[in-house]
Amino acid sequence: MVDRQSLPKALSPARTSMFLQGFLGIAGSTFFLVIVASFDAGEEGSGLLAVLATISLVFAATLTACAVLLPRRLPWVRVTVIAVEGLITASALIGIAFALAYDSVHPTQVIPLAFSVPVLVTMIRSDARTWFAGGEPRVELSGEKLLP
Repeated sequence: MVDRQSLPKALSPARTSMFLQGFLGIAGSTFFLVIVASFDAGEEGSGLLAVLATISLVFAATLTACAVLLPRRLPWVRVTVIAVEGLITASALIGIAFALAYDSVHPTQVIPLAFSVPVLVTMIRSDARTWFAGGEPRVELSGEKLLP
C-alpha cells in the first residue's frame, strides 16, 4: 500500500484537479462520441468531431490514470502529466487566439486553462521534481520547511 502521508500538500489539489479533468473529459468525450454516432456516415464535420473527441478521451483517461498513480512517485507520471497539461494549455491558448482573431471569445474558453495551468506549474517546480525522484524536498510544496 502507498503511504498517503508522503504526498506533499501542493500535490493534493493538483491530483484533485487531474481527477476532475479526467472525469469531466471522459464524460464529455463520451457524450460527443454518442452524438457523432447519430450522424449520417457522410455528414460534413462528423469525422473531425470524432477524432477530436477521441483525442480528448485519451487525454482524460491518461490524466485519470496519472492521478491514481501519482502517490507512487513514478517519475514517468510527472513527465506524462506535464506533457498532457502542456498540450491542453497550448490548445486552449490557440483556441483563444483564434477566437480573438474572429471576435468570438467566450468566457468558457478559459476553463481548460484554469485546470491545466495550476497543475502544470505544480509539476514543473523543483520541489515536485525532487519528490518524484525519491528525495525529500528541502521546502515542501506548500512553503513549509521540512528540514532545517
